[in-house]
Amino acid sequence: MVCVLAGALAVGRVGATPDTAIPLPAEPQIPKRTSRLADFGAIGDGHALNTQAFKDVIEACVEGEGGCVVVPTGVWLTGPIHLRNKVRLHLEKGAEVRFSDRPEHCLPVVLIARGGVRCMNCSPLIYARDCEDIAITGKGTLNGQGQAWWSWINRQPGMSAMRKAVRNGVPVERRVYGRPEDGVCPPFIQSDNWLSLGENVGVDVVRQE
Repeated sequence: MVCVLAGALAVGRVGATPDTAIPLPAEPQIPKRTSRLADFGAIGDGHALNTQAFKDVIEACVEGEGGCVVVPTGVWLTGPIHLRNKVRLHLEKGAEVRFSDRPEHCLPVVLIARGGVRCMNCSPLIYARDCEDIAITGKGTLNGQGQAWWSWINRQPGMSAMRKAVRNGVPVERRVYGRPEDGVCPPFIQSDNWLSLGENVGVDVVRQE
């Protein structure tokens, strides 16, 4: 799957009480300071794996109480990106974040929801847990290399096993998958918070066979 950005995806905070309308999500409050991915040793040649560089630049933003990670023009191969509080991932025009199609690069397993059931599985390509004020903006491309994952859809013994585990009361921490033979395909993007669309959004999703 490929997401071509022409606007913003944002996670804000939502609150509601019974019998009241749900208010629109608050706009993320993210500091304007920026950190450039290339300054953290990343190489945008489509071959070098930049998982650690993404982790380091996001950590630098967190240490500065938030900010914007700027991904410049280039093809940036990486494993999953784990966003943190008050971090914006901004893709400049001509930037492509190409996620690795190797399942081992999506380990260790993390807590996700799949088919309405929580389990421990390969990390989503973009993941956030217990986070507030995060956003993805810009005019670049998020390339999930979907052709490598569609085959998992046709062999999902893990999905049946997962539902059986729920019926049998198996706790979440013991519902562990993450192997290709399990067939529990990780989501592209997942967050425990609300995912809301910001203004001037234009996101084109292209399925690759």
